Amino acid sequence: EPPSCLEASSQMGDYVRSEYAFAAIDMLGHLMPLVPLMDALGGRGHTLTLFAPDDPKYAKCLADFGLTSVRLVPVRFPAGGPKAAMQHHGIRGALARGGPLAICSAPLSTQS
Repeated sequence: EPPSCLEASSQMGDYVRSEYAFAAIDMLGHLMPLVPLMDALGGRGHTLTLFAPDDPKYAKCLADFGLTSVRLVPVRFPAGGPKAAMQHHGIRGALARGGPLAICSAPLSTQS
């Protein structure tokens, strides 16, 4: 009988380490839903990177939640920043131009 999802996940965690990159726009409310996911992935030993606006509030938020192993990459936006893009393109257009919110860059198979 094949292992359950939880059993397979715990077995993979012993052998496979992945690297995940997250991106947040210039509002902490968009980062908050990612915090539990980053915490769970970090707790399993995965490498995490967050691309966020060049603002100290993002480093503080990560520290407040104990996510000190997350590598924070500050991003400088052109004049007007993401808010101007949302006003110009609308929220769907701005999100469509911003790419995915999370990326898995390593294989999802067990390694011997």
